[in-house]
Amino acid sequence: WINTGLGEYSSRFPHAGLLLIDAFKVHQTAVTARAVAAAGMHLEFIPAGYTSQLQVLDVAVNKPFKQFIREAYNLWLSGQIERHGAAFNGRPDRSAVTLWVEAAWDRIDVDTIINGWRKVGIN
Repeated sequence: WINTGLGEYSSRFPHAGLLLIDAFKVHQTAVTARAVAAAGMHLEFIPAGYTSQLQVLDVAVNKPFKQFIREAYNLWLSGQIERHGAAFNGRPDRSAVTLWVEAAWDRIDVDTIINGWRKVGIN
């Protein structure tokens, strides 16, 4: 993903970016460091135990994102129970879940993300 996704993304910008990732052992390899540098990014590691305080998704995005998905699931489940009765115990198909994820992400306000960066101390 560094070579394909990150490299393609970072090539759109004229300046180097910052890749802030957890200190998982596989992330701390020379191969990873070279690939990130080749993608035009600066690599920094979040120390163990600090991800929940320093990773923007954990700090600002995950809670509302999961809530939006939970709302979509509950709405879907209510509809299934109406159609099939209280004994319904099926699960949604992947296409439905994919749509919920897309809709949940679309509901995340840009200011939520910007405020997350501020909260972790990166402006």
